[in-house]
Amino acid sequence: MRLRDVFQPSILISEVFYPYVDKDDQLVRLVEWAAGQRFYTGVEIGAVYDAANRKTVRRVLEENGILLTSWATRDLGERNLTPSSLDAEVRRRTDERLKELLEMAAECGAVNFCLISGPDPGGGKREEAKEVFFETVCRVMERMHPYGEMNLMIEPLDRFAHKKGLIGPTDESMEFINRIRCEHPNCYFSWDSAHVALNEEKLTESIEKSAPCIGQIHLANAVLDCGSRMYGDWHMKIGEPGFLTEETGFEILNAASKAVLPGDVKHFVSVEVRGMEQDDLLEGEAGLREFLNGILERDITA
Repeated sequence: MRLRDVFQPSILISEVFYPYVDKDDQLVRLVEWAAGQRFYTGVEIGAVYDAANRKTVRRVLEENGILLTSWATRDLGERNLTPSSLDAEVRRRTDERLKELLEMAAECGAVNFCLISGPDPGGGKREEAKEVFFETVCRVMERMHPYGEMNLMIEPLDRFAHKKGLIGPTDESMEFINRIRCEHPNCYFSWDSAHVALNEEKLTESIEKSAPCIGQIHLANAVLDCGSRMYGDWHMKIGEPGFLTEETGFEILNAASKAVLPGDVKHFVSVEVRGMEQDDLLEGEAGLREFLNGILERDITA
C-alpha cells in the first residue's frame, strides 16, 4: 500500500502564492487554477471577503470535488486578536470576529476551519489562558452546528523558539484537545513538522502520539540552529540549511500511516513554503507538487 492510499494532497494557496494572500479576485483564480491541476484534492486559504467570490469558490470546489480548509490565523493576527487573550475586551472582539470568519468559511463551502491558540503568557498565566482558549473553541464548535459537517482544526505551535504558542508541545496539546473532543469529537490537529522540530521533539514520536487527533499535516521546514539568523518558523524552502527533505517527509507520513488516525476525516497533507514577490511562484508550486507526489507515491514500510 502506498502513502497516497492514506493521505490526500492539499495546497496551501495562502502560502505558496503569498503575494496574493489579500487579493480576493486573484485568490479565486488561484483556486480555479489549483482545481485544474488534477492533483490536489484539498485547498487551504484564508478569509474570502467578497460575497460573490465566496460563491465562486464554493462552485469551483463542488464542481471539481475538492475540499476546502479555511484559516482564520492571518485575519485575526492583522487585527491583533487572539482566542486565548486574558483581556476581556480583546476576547469579546475576537469572539465576534471568529463568528464572522466562520460564516465566511461556511459560505465558501469549507469542511475545515482552522485556528492557532495565540501566544503563551508564561507559566504563571498559562493554565488560565488555556481555559480561555478552551471556552473560545467550544463556542466556535457550537456555532458550527448549523453548517453541517464542518471540523475545527487547531495547529499547535513551537513554545520556546519563535512563535511561542500557548498550545505547543505534543503531550500538552494532546491533553488539551482530548478534553475538547470529549464534548466535540469533530475537533482535530493540524500537525506541523516545523513547530514540532522547534519544540525539540522527535518528529515520528510526536506524530505517532498525535495520530488519533490529526486531521491534516503540514510538511514545513525550519533551521534548528538557535545561533543562526534563520532560526525559527519562516516557512522556508525545502532542504538545507533546514531539516526537511523528501526522506524526512516520508518518515513522518510513514509513521503516521501506521498509527491510529481518525477514520471520519480525509487526511490532507500540504507543503508549507512561502512564495515571495521575487520568486517564480508557478515554478515554486511545481517543485512542491513534485516533492509531495514523490513522497505519496512511496510504499508504506514496516
